[in-house]
Amino acid sequence: MQPSIFMTVDFFVRFCKMLTNQEKLSMDKKWLNYLEEIIFEKSTVYLNIPSVEITRLLRLRQNKEEYSKCNKETKLLINYLFKLSHNRIRDCREAVEIFRTQKFEKYNLLTKKPDILFLSDTAEFCKEISERFGVYCISNDVDLDPRNTRVTVKVFNRERMNINEFNYLPKSNSLIIEDPFILDNDWDGDFIDILLSCFYPARFNNPKFYLSIIYTEENITNRLQLKNRLERKYPLMQVDFVFAPKYKLHDRNIYSNSFWLSCGLGFQKHYKKATQWDSYPLALYYTEYTKRLKACVNTMENKPLDNPLVRLVEFRN
Repeated sequence: MQPSIFMTVDFFVRFCKMLTNQEKLSMDKKWLNYLEEIIFEKSTVYLNIPSVEITRLLRLRQNKEEYSKCNKETKLLINYLFKLSHNRIRDCREAVEIFRTQKFEKYNLLTKKPDILFLSDTAEFCKEISERFGVYCISNDVDLDPRNTRVTVKVFNRERMNINEFNYLPKSNSLIIEDPFILDNDWDGDFIDILLSCFYPARFNNPKFYLSIIYTEENITNRLQLKNRLERKYPLMQVDFVFAPKYKLHDRNIYSNSFWLSCGLGFQKHYKKATQWDSYPLALYYTEYTKRLKACVNTMENKPLDNPLVRLVEFRN
């Protein structure tokens, strides 16, 4: 199955207006390109309007007389619904109602859950959803959100790494870590915990969190210690180690469902040499992000297709 986007119709209309220059574009053009690709080409789309209403609107397009009576905004909606109609548009009213009424206990009862949420709500509300479910949640305020920029944190010789610099990162429900030497004898379990806490939702309401760690140097004792440590601290986390001795790795990378975090040296609290950490928002680096993520997923013999990160690239055209 493809990644699933749950989207309010108000968000969709505003996005369509930006595509047609009916609304001023204040966000980075790369954001718009990302939204266009992920919505129209890479995902199954759910809207918070009844399926019968979607069918009615699509039929209007085939009736020139009735279509001509529609106002400008309705015509815009009809035209872009038609562009989506190659892949049946589904109904997500129940999920949106759960979020907006904050009846979060009903979330796990949904037969289908979103990989990405596009809501016509505030950035603060969407942050709350990410904190609870680890879902990549984007609001109508996306162009005003300071989290959606690249950030570089420089770490100087023998300086302590201040991971609080990354507190702005959205929470996730899945991660892939690339580090060839993560199981070295000098591995720093405390710092790995701190790193994961940047992404792991503090009030996690999802049934499972997925973590895959790709490495090239095996150490069975350290691997079992790290796995036990993580699963004790994060009981909802499914930890998979991917031993890939032929995989060419140099930089250390962490991929979430909304960001890519990279460092030239290992995951440590103190560095003997100067280095830097870079965080790249998925939307502004989507092509490079998915290219790298695809290489990660290709190292996995048994691909967990219920992992949102795997679905993101396994079904990319």
